[in-house]
Amino acid sequence: MPEYLAPGVYVEEVSSGNKPIEGVSTSTAGVVGVTRRGPVDQPTLVTSLGEFHRIFGGRLDHRVFTNGLDALPYAVEGFFQNNGSRIYVSRIVGTDADRAETDLYAIPPTDRAQSRLNSQAPQGSTSLVVDANANISDGDTLLIHDDTRSEYVTRSGSTTPIGVRLSYALRDDVGTGPVNLQTVTITSDLSDGITTSMDAGGQLQLDETTVAGLSSGNILRIRDTANPEHTEYVTITTNGEADFDEGSLVFNHPLEQTEIHHITLAAEGTSLNLDEAATTGDTNLIMADTTGLSPDSTVEIGGGIYHLAALTEEIPLGAETEFVHRAGVPLIKQVAVLRAHAHHPGIWGNALRARIRPSSILNTTVSAGADTGDTPVPLDAVYGVNTGTVLEFSRDGQVVQVLRVSGVNRATNEVAFAGGLEAPVQAGDTVRSLEFTLVVELLENDRVAESEVFDYLALDPEHPRYAVRVVGSFNRSTGRTSRSGAAELIRLSDLSFEDDGVTSTSDAADLRLADPFAGVTHDLAGGIDDLGSIDDGTYIGSPSDDPDERTGIHSLANRDDISLVAVPGQSGVDVQKALLGHCERMRYRFAILDAESGAALDRVQTHRQNYDSTRGAYYYPWLVISDPFGEDGDLLTVPPVAMFSALLPAPTSSVAYTKRRPMKWCVASGSSRKP
Repeated sequence: MPEYLAPGVYVEEVSSGNKPIEGVSTSTAGVVGVTRRGPVDQPTLVTSLGEFHRIFGGRLDHRVFTNGLDALPYAVEGFFQNNGSRIYVSRIVGTDADRAETDLYAIPPTDRAQSRLNSQAPQGSTSLVVDANANISDGDTLLIHDDTRSEYVTRSGSTTPIGVRLSYALRDDVGTGPVNLQTVTITSDLSDGITTSMDAGGQLQLDETTVAGLSSGNILRIRDTANPEHTEYVTITTNGEADFDEGSLVFNHPLEQTEIHHITLAAEGTSLNLDEAATTGDTNLIMADTTGLSPDSTVEIGGGIYHLAALTEEIPLGAETEFVHRAGVPLIKQVAVLRAHAHHPGIWGNALRARIRPSSILNTTVSAGADTGDTPVPLDAVYGVNTGTVLEFSRDGQVVQVLRVSGVNRATNEVAFAGGLEAPVQAGDTVRSLEFTLVVELLENDRVAESEVFDYLALDPEHPRYAVRVVGSFNRSTGRTSRSGAAELIRLSDLSFEDDGVTSTSDAADLRLADPFAGVTHDLAGGIDDLGSIDDGTYIGSPSDDPDERTGIHSLANRDDISLVAVPGQSGVDVQKALLGHCERMRYRFAILDAESGAALDRVQTHRQNYDSTRGAYYYPWLVISDPFGEDGDLLTVPPVAMFSALLPAPTSSVAYTKRRPMKWCVASGSSRKP
């Protein structure tokens, strides 16, 4: 070897003898066909059968994927079992194939609303009888939060007043009323006389001094300060004794949140009648006229004193309910904030499900009080807070306000808000950031086969953990998915943007302040393969100057290192001519062609005469294997291309030709071989 010791110009003599044509590797193949899932018209390299199953799924049931549509997975399986090492798979789908999808919901930051069912809703209901709530409007999305039967419904139209719901059941038959509204006047506060918590079914627990002051006929109101619906009235029966004519208490009354007042009642003059007779044990009373009544009202019915928990109304729905729902199930107002799309089209996506878990980055408190309009606000910590972080301020378990952070001073632990505080805050108020965890699962045979978990996601595009950017995006206008993204199973689109993914919606600011709702599983639906529209044209595909627009066989032109190509299970003349033409254009490719399934030898020989090319080999007969989808002993034929890597010359053999020769004729030996 020459040794160059200094800069300069050097002349080196080399042999000018002719060299033999070097062999082109046949170890890299390309196939086009149907798979269970995976990228469409994007030749994707797989280097093992396990990798193929992970990206494209497993075998296809020939009873569903008919006319050779099930062939490609068998070809890939045979390729690797016969020592193949690299194969590009280009998946095809029908013209109207679509992705499975589902919306992900959140609790709105303002106008929150929660109601409950007042009677059982049968499967197929087109309306619900619920507690009336002024914040539930026409078009609102409502979650019937009923464990595994949870489902989303939409209010569609005007509500119809139904009547009232009592906090506890009627003690007597009252017929059709009347219902008399009462004015409550507090005579004295007996709360300091409570000695211990009181249980439902038990008696009053008051000290001796308080009991001694009681007289027959006194009316006591027992109220739970944390849950005003658990308010009840008792009438004392005997002087100086804590007993009462209604019998035992209706609710549990914890000591720390219970108050008892001695009250007097006076009829307000509003006397209403029931539209349907009410009997002992009823809590829902039917009455169209509820003038003057409201939740927390006190009424006299049939000589008994009752607390109104709610007015009731019938809500019309835009579609029938899917499940039966019992009375008392919560109804929660929600807004759709994200849409989850299966990463690739096909029915496989209908086996995906998504759910949200809470995962706040920050949980802290306000370090000093501030007034409405003030900014910045000092916190005890600002760890993980950035521009775009949404903070929720709470006091005594109640949300005070939800604000978007516009700036952070880490040196002073202060956060700034555009426009300042919407309400005063106090030192010690609870502050948490509204991030969430997204869990995506793929089910097979009712078991989780794959799962992906993404922690600390956010809805604001400026947040460092913006969900769409982390998981991967889907453009609803073009139907394209991002190449970047941590998820393999899904992509997300942001519903605070229009379909173009650029223009914000009119309610974008509110949507980005919403708190993603945990506790319900969202099943993706709507995925289809459209197998019925797959024909020879689908396999052949379309050429294009834009590599991303090439489809079918033409998509294989996007990869330079392919030597062998095949369309497993397809013996149509047009498809096989297209494959041979592809090899002619790409120069150093060789086509593997399947004979017709079940054809006699003379028909196969006739079919073979359709081609005159040096760029292909024709295989016959089809292989016989045990049917993986049938009963024991059932057999299935698969195309001989499933053994093509075993039937070809060694991987370093040349497929370059110096003169035109007839296409090769090959007989697949060992026709009973199981790939």
